[in-house]
Amino acid sequence: KILAHGPGVIAWVDNPDGSGSWHQLKPNLKPQDAYVIVHSSNSSDITENNPPAGKAYSAGSTGQFPIIAVQIVTPKGKKPDVIIVSGETPIGGYEPMWTSEYYKVPLDGPQVISNIFAWSLEMTKKPETSSSSSGSGSSICGPALIVGLAALPLLLRKKRE
Repeated sequence: KILAHGPGVIAWVDNPDGSGSWHQLKPNLKPQDAYVIVHSSNSSDITENNPPAGKAYSAGSTGQFPIIAVQIVTPKGKKPDVIIVSGETPIGGYEPMWTSEYYKVPLDGPQVISNIFAWSLEMTKKPETSSSSSGSGSSICGPALIVGLAALPLLLRKKRE
């Protein structure tokens, strides 16, 4: 169990330059090598609190929605890159997913977020496989930098205490 205090949902566009159509992220409709790793409960609902309206999901929809997704992209001849997309603040923010307790309810936030970062680092160590997706050949920022930036607020918070 983790806290998602008003998260956004994850959607995707079928053309990387942004001119394509927006889609809900579903197991049978998703980019290659993309996976939902955290989703809302089955009783979640979508509301529009600020304009503009969403392009893939509609206000009033209920059900289970993707909150964190990953895509593993392996540029030809290179090791995999892991892109993590989150509709909620993992670390920092008003009430982040990192929270270990909320109104005296114990949560698994620190373990879940740590597991996501550890897994993404392991994935970038794997050699290219024949079933991996092809990329544009340009490198993207790896998870090590994300982990470094994510840990910074924790270090600053500990200093203040």
